[in-house]
Amino acid sequence: MRVRLYRQNGSRQFQRVVLDRFPAVLGSSDDAEHIGDALDGHHCEMAIEDDTLRVRDLESMGGTFVNDQKVCEAPLLPGDRLRLGEVEFVISYERLTVQRPRDILYHG
Repeated sequence: MRVRLYRQNGSRQFQRVVLDRFPAVLGSSDDAEHIGDALDGHHCEMAIEDDTLRVRDLESMGGTFVNDQKVCEAPLLPGDRLRLGEVEFVISYERLTVQRPRDILYHG
């Protein structure tokens, strides 16, 4: 599966990050998929489970949010907004099945 994360940088410019190896750790560290300096070194992890992309917060300081809800772990569907601290992306990928994803685990 190939996942694209789109971030708007200004009025008409977009940053695109392409992920095609999973699990993938996102953050600012050299050993992570570097998607921004404002993130924790190992901010979150993305993995594929039952043909659904999932995100898991790695106890980040800035938090992981899906569609403005702070989560510990959650499915990511195409069109969802993923915010890591103050950095926001829109998720894009093609699902091969129409299975309902597992529940979201919220920070309590």
